[in-house]
Amino acid sequence: MTEKTCDILDDMAQNGFIDSDISHKHIDHIMGIIWMIRMICQHMRQGAYDGEAVIYGHAEVIALLRELSEKLIQKKDVAMIGQKADLLRRRTV
Repeated sequence: MTEKTCDILDDMAQNGFIDSDISHKHIDHIMGIIWMIRMICQHMRQGAYDGEAVIYGHAEVIALLRELSEKLIQKKDVAMIGQKADLLRRRTV
C-alpha cells in the first residue's frame, strides 16, 4: 500500500516543522512544492497547522515559486506566505 501525499505532509508536520529544499526547477519538483505550499497555507489559515514551514532554494527557484503561488493559489492562502510563517527563503550556501 502506498502512502498518500497528504499523509506524508501530515507526517512532516507532526513535529511542528516542515523543511524542504528545492535544488532545481524540474516541473515535477516545482508543481509538487506548489501543491505543498497550497496545503500548508490553507492549513495555516484555517488554524489546523501552527508550526513553521520553510522551503529553501536558490534565487531563481524561489522567484518562480513565489510567482506561481501568486498566480495559482487563492489570495487568502497566499497571504500566509511571509505573514504567519517564513514559507519561502533563499538557501544561504
